[in-house]
Amino acid sequence: MKLSLWIQYLKECLMILYWLFFKPNTLNQKITSIDPGLKTTTDLFTMHLEFSSDEQFKRYSNQSSLLIVIFPLFVIFFLGLFHLLITSFRFDLFLYLKSGLPYLLGWVVGISFIRNKYKNKIIVVAIVLFAVLFLLFTLSIIIFLVQQNFLVISPRIINNFGMGFLMGLFGSVSGIKHGVLIGAYLGFLFFFEGINANTKEVSSIVEAILIGTFVGLTLNNKIVSFRIWILYTICAFILSIGMLLGKTAVSIILISCYFFGSLRGLIWLFEMIWILGLYFYKLKKTATSLLRLLPPYFDQIIYLPLPFMAEIISLAHQENPLAAEQTINYFITSTNQQAVAHKAMFSIAMATFDRCRLLTDITNVYPALRNRIPQQEPIYGEILEEILDISMSVGTAIAGTSIDRQIELLQEPIFELEKLRTDLVKKGNAKDAPLFGLIINRWWQILTDHQAILEVEIAKSPRIPQKYLFGNALEPNNSAGRFKGRQDVFREIENISIEDQPPTLLLYGRRRSGKTSTLRYLPTRINANLVPLLVDIQGFTSMEEFVMEIIEQMIDSAKNRRGLDFPTKPRAIQSNPIQALKRWMTRVEFQFPTKRFLLCMDEFERLEKMMNQTSNFAPLDFFRYTMQNCDRWILLFSGSHQLSEINPYWSDCLIGSRCVRLSYLQETEAKELIQKPTENFPDIYEPAALNAILQLTRCQPFFVQVICYQIVEMLNLQERQRATAADVAAVIPKSIDTITSYFNEFWTELEEPEQDLLLELVTSGSLKNPDKNILRHLIQIEVLEKTDQGRYRFQVPFVHKFVETQVV
Repeated sequence: MKLSLWIQYLKECLMILYWLFFKPNTLNQKITSIDPGLKTTTDLFTMHLEFSSDEQFKRYSNQSSLLIVIFPLFVIFFLGLFHLLITSFRFDLFLYLKSGLPYLLGWVVGISFIRNKYKNKIIVVAIVLFAVLFLLFTLSIIIFLVQQNFLVISPRIINNFGMGFLMGLFGSVSGIKHGVLIGAYLGFLFFFEGINANTKEVSSIVEAILIGTFVGLTLNNKIVSFRIWILYTICAFILSIGMLLGKTAVSIILISCYFFGSLRGLIWLFEMIWILGLYFYKLKKTATSLLRLLPPYFDQIIYLPLPFMAEIISLAHQENPLAAEQTINYFITSTNQQAVAHKAMFSIAMATFDRCRLLTDITNVYPALRNRIPQQEPIYGEILEEILDISMSVGTAIAGTSIDRQIELLQEPIFELEKLRTDLVKKGNAKDAPLFGLIINRWWQILTDHQAILEVEIAKSPRIPQKYLFGNALEPNNSAGRFKGRQDVFREIENISIEDQPPTLLLYGRRRSGKTSTLRYLPTRINANLVPLLVDIQGFTSMEEFVMEIIEQMIDSAKNRRGLDFPTKPRAIQSNPIQALKRWMTRVEFQFPTKRFLLCMDEFERLEKMMNQTSNFAPLDFFRYTMQNCDRWILLFSGSHQLSEINPYWSDCLIGSRCVRLSYLQETEAKELIQKPTENFPDIYEPAALNAILQLTRCQPFFVQVICYQIVEMLNLQERQRATAADVAAVIPKSIDTITSYFNEFWTELEEPEQDLLLELVTSGSLKNPDKNILRHLIQIEVLEKTDQGRYRFQVPFVHKFVETQVV
């Protein structure tokens, strides 16, 4: 082989050794690139047959074998240098080799024995066991011969050779990871054998420093598994031996040096000097140019903290975001510096937030920082996520299809900023609250100024602002003016809640009648001593999920609606979820002794699916227990079915409950919703149009919103300012198409005979011999009604218009 090839081969060997101690993740990537099943602990000698034609594997295997063989000499050499630094002793490698050569010979023979003769691991294990037995037998013979003065060869030489041979056997079949570790042990034995044989001047303290530092450095270098177990075992062993020998001071020094070595203290000292030099050197260079010089690029295992790395990455992000993000990714995926990456991400995020001076700066924050907000820190991560969500909301608002829609959508991020500002103190961020506060105040000012500009623009525009909303339930935070009426419902709930023994409430209303919106507005319409807790009953699959979810929703509801901090949810509820829920409710009562709690369960009928699937009716027992034993808890069930329409087992639970019906708006309330959905809405409806909407929708709020929405869209499209009765009739088809999903659900829930009856009423205008039970049910679910003339008609003409579309 040419000299240049030999040099390249040795460079690769040294690189593998360097990776093993400093960049184990990189070494793993190299090994898995050869074959995904390979590891640093793989027995390379027994893999030759499987990889007999793989030149890359052969090269790596031979290089690993070479490193395992010569690694004890590396240990001896570095121990000698360190020994030379702390003593005046002259390091003589020849004397060391002369006294410790049996170790090395046994090591090489043991490795070669396995390497060249045997491929089967079972045979290797058998040989190792035989060698151990042979060694014990030999030692017993040696002891006997020494006692009889028959042995000429020194027992120490035979023992050291046998020890090296055994270590070679183990090292040869344990891969480069453990093979190098065992070689390190051999080096320690080799070195101190030389010290004992060649000098009597070395103190036990020097030996303790050497052993502790280098053993700790080797063992805790990500080379072996169960590092903590090994650390405590060795410390206990060393301390015990030291106490037995009466050298407690030496043992303490040994343990201290072991800890120092296990934390890679020697390497850390050099890295500390290096990072300090980089930080002050950056005054002359760009921070980006220093990224690749950070210590984790050379040492993936750094236990002790190094300063200024996060600051350098944050400064580099301002110059070259891509390079800084690549460094953060490397720190997270290839090193143990996740905390530094977290700190850098936090600094980058805060700097980006603080640089925002224009609306476009705020909208650019989300695309610039998405997936870059740190999650490890529970407090700061939560605040940063909220600010990032606000940036996304602002971007959505600016992309609104009209000025009035932009104004509407901007209201939510403005409200979130105000809420976040008040939450800073509650979150306990006294240290960083001023910094967050400055950012929040600046963003709030930017958004409100832009909203004011849009308000001026829309005032000058002939376009009618679109203020009607339908579909999602209304929220008090961003649509307070849109919620109309229901004062009778709020009054009934409040009257019941102040009774000494309030009954259970059943809030009944058909779909899209405004039940959820009413529940969300409860905190603003009822007494402050009554805490409404809104729980959305979802598709739970188990009791544990049911209990944990409703507790979490109650905590969020109390926090968001009334600013109350409820106790945290229980950690373990698997054994008895309902009992855990009861204990948690008792904690809530104890924490707020002057409050009563209104537990509102929206869409409570969904619980039937979970109870039927699990055959577990414990929720009913819980509700019954709460009604009978918890005076300060009031239950409110909200649903779209009356008691007569749901499973009979609810009757026993809800017996004695008081029904609060949620139906159509009062005519005055519906007029207010049409003419004044928000403050300063223009007068666009002629009296005939207003009456047409009231008659068509029967003051059903969902239908009112749909019809008015389409009227505003049509007027803006035609650049008109007034709506007529003809316009109301014109938007009916488009309105039906807009809420097709609602009508499809309504239609499919009807039985076929019910559908046929409605189609007959539409086509013929009357009913001949209708089924009384069907009629009774259609009246009950607010589809039909009986007139004074004894005829039947649709309660809502708009529904009549939909059924007409179903006629074939």
